[in-house]
Amino acid sequence: MWVQLTKDNLIHAMQHVIKAVSLNSPIPILTGVHIQARLDGITFTASNTSMTIQTLIPQNCDSVHIQREGVVVIPSKYFYEVIHKLNAETVIMETKDAQLMNLFNRLGRYHFRKLILLKGEITWKCLPNF
Repeated sequence: MWVQLTKDNLIHAMQHVIKAVSLNSPIPILTGVHIQARLDGITFTASNTSMTIQTLIPQNCDSVHIQREGVVVIPSKYFYEVIHKLNAETVIMETKDAQLMNLFNRLGRYHFRKLILLKGEITWKCLPNF
């Protein structure tokens, strides 16, 4: 996955979905945010055992550029804290392997380890179709 977007768009999307994240869940995947980059846009999804929240940043938005599609689930708490501390307007999210996601801009680079990288088409059977 390789995506470039504005910090404001990223924060706005995370503010919507983070409400559904269960930080103390015994199911580790429920503590993360599912991010799917496709040619039509970037979808952010978070869920707990009782609700699911999903938001889309469309590709036709001038501030979104998707060079490579991909899917990742990252720890929401740390990701949300880091994006608030970024000083630059533009942010790039990049995944290269199953253990690392890079979040960087012209001023710095952040690495998120022990994330779950999902390859191929994802089907969440417990989620309703939007």
